[in-house]
Amino acid sequence: LARRRWLVLASAVLSFFAVGATFFAVPPLVPQLVASFGLDHLMVGILMGSIAVPAILLSIPLGAAVDRWPARAAGNVGLLVMAAGGTLFALASSFPALLLGRLVFGAGGLLLNLLLARLVTAAFAGRELSLAMGIFNSVYPASMIVMFTLHPLLLRLAGWRGELLALAALAVAALPLHNIALPAGPRPGSVAAPSPRSRGRVTPALVALAAAWMLFFGVYAAVFTFAPEWAGGDAAALRTVALIAWAALVLAPAAGAAIDRAGRPARW
Repeated sequence: LARRRWLVLASAVLSFFAVGATFFAVPPLVPQLVASFGLDHLMVGILMGSIAVPAILLSIPLGAAVDRWPARAAGNVGLLVMAAGGTLFALASSFPALLLGRLVFGAGGLLLNLLLARLVTAAFAGRELSLAMGIFNSVYPASMIVMFTLHPLLLRLAGWRGELLALAALAVAALPLHNIALPAGPRPGSVAAPSPRSRGRVTPALVALAAAWMLFFGVYAAVFTFAPEWAGGDAAALRTVALIAWAALVLAPAAGAAIDRAGRPARW
């Protein structure tokens, strides 16, 4: 993977953009979903949070499976499951159908999250890793900025269902680059396996990191779900809320480059 590391990163960026764009498609659509299905704020919050339910239930077994599956096949499955979930959500006629679509999409997104982070780490092991991870992690705020900015145009051109179907198609469109970037055989774990000392250990640092990520994700989802409506619900409100993500978009790659230059990533 090291020789094609930038191609691997480009594929990971496109696939992860499809994850983030579909995740952030719901907040701009709150007025349309409320009007079409009679949802209240609790139901909207459930739709946003439901994408994380597969992560709670399946992270450990899927993480173990990703270490054993061929990387290309695992990515193909994740992208296709994402596309299926996005299509179910776009064509839903009731709140349970909306919820099912988000759950299915969440399972595919979880598989991709586990795979892509591992692939980028393996491809850039020992060289430019922090920069690559900074670029990779900036995709999430970038996807939010794009969705919040383009939503009024997409809604006007295609309607809310058409907007969601376009995002499902984006997951399918990521398949060719994914298959070009990755060889057919190796598993993600065969390139950069953990050391014997760290394998299977749950350390206090890992628990603290998991707790911090849980709190961050909860606040992040809540703010970007309800802030657009609180700010007025129009295109200007979406652009204003998107300003929050610009800092992450700029600072993530910059921090990665600084860590690569300064060394000592553990201290950072």
